[in-house]
Amino acid sequence: MKTDRLISSITRSGVEMPEHGRRFFWRGVLMRNTRCIVCGEPVHDGRNISVDDYNSVSCASHAPERCFVCNRFITGSRVVVPGYGYACKECGKPRSYAELEKVRLSINAFYAKLHMFIPGYRLVLLPGQTMLDKYVRYFDVPPLGAAWKEDGNPDYGYRVDIMSQQSVISMSSTLAHELLHLWQFYRGLEAPTPYAEGFCNLGAFLYVSTLNEDEALVNMSRMMENRDADYGVAFRRLKLLYDMYGWDAVVKAMKETWS
Repeated sequence: MKTDRLISSITRSGVEMPEHGRRFFWRGVLMRNTRCIVCGEPVHDGRNISVDDYNSVSCASHAPERCFVCNRFITGSRVVVPGYGYACKECGKPRSYAELEKVRLSINAFYAKLHMFIPGYRLVLLPGQTMLDKYVRYFDVPPLGAAWKEDGNPDYGYRVDIMSQQSVISMSSTLAHELLHLWQFYRGLEAPTPYAEGFCNLGAFLYVSTLNEDEALVNMSRMMENRDADYGVAFRRLKLLYDMYGWDAVVKAMKETWS
């Protein structure tokens, strides 16, 4: 590599590069062939730039919005999803029931391998505005999905609502999360909110880890970095248990602690 030879030549010359010099040296190497995703101009200075989770760079002259779903910079047309924020064109378009059904079958197969029985449920796609209007009273932030007991329905005892304006990866993570709420409802578990939500996030994390997409890695990273007590901290505690002893140990802990 050219950079390796350059470093070697610096080392052989006997010149000791100070720490701040090394930082600026590597910044120069990395910036050499980088262009701003907005204007296309080369970015020569690594200071005052913005970088999204996909390593796209915006120079100091621009401040592009980020998609609230996939967290990419929005450089083209954007979609306003009331109550949620700006979405890129791909994430902002409503998903179809055909897409949702494909996701549902894949998640069902994944949970079947983990011996997780999911009771029958009704699955409904709702536009962002409808989802916001329906759930604004129950959540601090507008939800991407919600699961609840549908008492009085002769065919299904449960219902899952999915906000339709999100990417397939996000929809997959959302549905995988909500289905584990149904598992808890069906078994009569009354876990405190942090562990009820953390358990659902663990299932979503494990399912999304099977998807070979850049956005899947970003989705997982955001879960790991989430500082929320319910969706982040408790999730990581359960993940630690999973990493040490496996899925069956997590399920056993949920059953024995909160049945």
